[in-house]
Amino acid sequence: MFEDDWYDALRAGASIRELAEKAGTSFDNVRSHLAELGLQTDRQRLMQTAREARASGATRVMLTCETHGIIEHRVDTRGTYRCPACNTTRVSRRRRRIKDALVAGAGGRCAVCGYDRCARALNFHHLRPEEKSFGLALGGVTRSLERARAEAAKCVLLCANCHMEVEAGLLRTAGELGGWDSNPQPPD
Repeated sequence: MFEDDWYDALRAGASIRELAEKAGTSFDNVRSHLAELGLQTDRQRLMQTAREARASGATRVMLTCETHGIIEHRVDTRGTYRCPACNTTRVSRRRRRIKDALVAGAGGRCAVCGYDRCARALNFHHLRPEEKSFGLALGGVTRSLERARAEAAKCVLLCANCHMEVEAGLLRTAGELGGWDSNPQPPD
């Protein structure tokens, strides 16, 4: 059952599940066999290193990330060690998903010119700055989708060009109705 190629797979970094499939046996059987022989998969070694680091109070430890290789992991709020590069990628993906949901909820196009080709070029402009609780594009801040939707409801969706024209005073909002004055007074 546990032949030479099985041990080669273990040395190559196979998981317990992969080893069980290769040997034609159960997950528990492989785990028991590894324990009897005093062997560990790469994942088991990683978890043991993390447990030992956590027990010693370490907030940073060198661990192997499947994507980035050996890299310093940091402890998160749940006490789990995370690869900072992978964490950055996850946070960026989540922010893009939230923005896509907000853009879709706001009509998906610029309220002035109708631009809709790239969601990254669309911005939320607060119609009443005094009611602004937070900036939706504020870097580094993550909020729930519900809070982001509530804040987006106070805004109008503009493309980057129209947003800059509004900020420069070349276009003026017509209050909360979202109308536009395309012939404003020149800025001071």
